[in-house]
Amino acid sequence: MSRSVKGVLGLKKLIIVESPTKARTISAFLGKEYLVLSSQGHVRDLPKKDLGVDIENDFTPKFETKRTKQVKLLRDAAKGAQAIYLATDHDREGEAIAYDLYTILKRVVPDESAFSRPVFNEITKRVILEALKSPSQIDLNKVEAQRTRRILDRLVGYQVSPLLSRIIAGSKYEGLSAGRVQSVALRFLCDREAEIASFVPKEYWEISVELSDSGTFVASLTKKDGKKFVVRSAGEAEAVEAELRAARIAVKAVEEKERLRQPPPPFITSSMQQAASSTLGFSPKRTMRVAQELYEGVALPDGTTGLITYMRTDSVRMSDEAIGQARKLIERNFGKEYLAEKPRRYRNKKRSQDAHEAIRPTDPARTPETVAPYLSPDQRKLYTLIYNRFLATQMAPAVYRQRKVIVQAGDYTLEAAGSTLVFPGFLKLFPEPKKKDEQEIPSGLRQGEALKLVGIKKVQKFTEPPRRYSEAGLVNLLEKEGVGRPSTYASIISVIQERGYAVKERGS
Repeated sequence: MSRSVKGVLGLKKLIIVESPTKARTISAFLGKEYLVLSSQGHVRDLPKKDLGVDIENDFTPKFETKRTKQVKLLRDAAKGAQAIYLATDHDREGEAIAYDLYTILKRVVPDESAFSRPVFNEITKRVILEALKSPSQIDLNKVEAQRTRRILDRLVGYQVSPLLSRIIAGSKYEGLSAGRVQSVALRFLCDREAEIASFVPKEYWEISVELSDSGTFVASLTKKDGKKFVVRSAGEAEAVEAELRAARIAVKAVEEKERLRQPPPPFITSSMQQAASSTLGFSPKRTMRVAQELYEGVALPDGTTGLITYMRTDSVRMSDEAIGQARKLIERNFGKEYLAEKPRRYRNKKRSQDAHEAIRPTDPARTPETVAPYLSPDQRKLYTLIYNRFLATQMAPAVYRQRKVIVQAGDYTLEAAGSTLVFPGFLKLFPEPKKKDEQEIPSGLRQGEALKLVGIKKVQKFTEPPRRYSEAGLVNLLEKEGVGRPSTYASIISVIQERGYAVKERGS
């Protein structure tokens, strides 16, 4: 805190946010007429040692004030302030904190007109100043939504956990708990485990044939007599091989087409967690911690500022200004051919709240290279991931030339396919290694042309059970099934591991 609360009576404006880091960043943007303080999180909650919900009286919650020392500090500061800005996060939790602060502080500042609710999606000087100029009011619908979820969490956890303890008393699982959301996530894991346990593998054989003309290529057996065909035994595989060796093999058809691969939408919370898990090896909890740091502010030579927009969002919407900045950068750094023909805008899913923009850089001019010296290794990796994903949304699609050859060998149909990257487009930012089984199909093949058999390969395989969920996969399922919210995915996955319900295996 840059200025003490002492002497606050001479200050005109008090701003309250949730975290000390956020408070320091915002304070650096403003003049001496502002005092920026932190609530250090929620200031009211249900009691720890009591249900705290009056079931007989419309499920009325009984909230208690917590962080009494910090609340006293805020009260003292509020007494002499002409204006009080409740600048907590613009989501359900932030709205509830703002409402609780209002409820507590209006006892010492009875003038309701002194309170206002600035909302913002990024912590930069320009956006903060704009938010202070045109504040709104507390959204009571969001407050009630948060209250309802909190009450449901308490009813399920407080009521079911003791029951669970009684049922499994004396076992090694004694002392475990249940929860409204964590129990559903655990059910997903249990259902998948049951699928794996009941799975019966079935034998099958893959048969591939190496053929030659002007060049060699490998075709896989797909059909017999025009119908999908699966080889189920070694004897059947031997018989198929004999028939293939005796058959005349010729090109039945050659198909060529151009395929466009479009860039993915900008990050929302769930897709950021999944991408960070699969590409960086970050857990959802680690991803959200680093994203919070990037959002709340990083010290740069020109001052501390937030590098990304709010990281708890389910919206792929981006501002016209951000889209325009991205397009200018792409044309300048890569050339016009890498720029999408027109600004690309993505549609939100039906259940999206759309309270925030997608996760993107606050200033695209701050490239990963220019800010890297001021970031921790984790911050640098995640910022690069977010930055490139954002920039890619306005880049041209990647262009592939696909060639597919259909081969007839007696009663059997074989197919070979290959693709060549003609123009990288947005993949310029995400170079992909060539796949081991990727092949170039000779360009001179013509319909009816006879082919020479070079060799036949038979491989015994067995069908595999469904794979266990990775952390990224579980986040994807939670989002798909509407379980939890962007703000809770990471905590759900952490809780079921911390309590021993699930174990993360290496590589998952």
